[in-house]
Amino acid sequence: MSVISINFQEGDGKDVTFGLRKCNCGLDAKLKTSTAVRNPGRRFYGCPNFMKGNIKGCGYFKWVDNNSIENEKEEAQWSCIVQDLVKALEKKEDDICYLRYILGIAIFFV
Repeated sequence: MSVISINFQEGDGKDVTFGLRKCNCGLDAKLKTSTAVRNPGRRFYGCPNFMKGNIKGCGYFKWVDNNSIENEKEEAQWSCIVQDLVKALEKKEDDICYLRYILGIAIFFV
């Protein structure tokens, strides 16, 4: 199970990774800020490989509305909590299997 990464730097215009959206390359989409004349300052998700050297990436692109950034952070936090709970549940299930095994051995020798 992969861990969700939450990297957020408000107001500096740098790329942001929430780890919630995947581009078509299978990588975490980056939250970027448009510098285009038509959409200055507008936030969007894009492929992290876009315009890296000769690589054009997969072309993944999705606009973000103003209210969704806070929702994305909250969703990422809840996703981390859920993943931690799933790991804890899996550990408890492993413990139960081990205890059943030990109990089976104990009953065999009685």
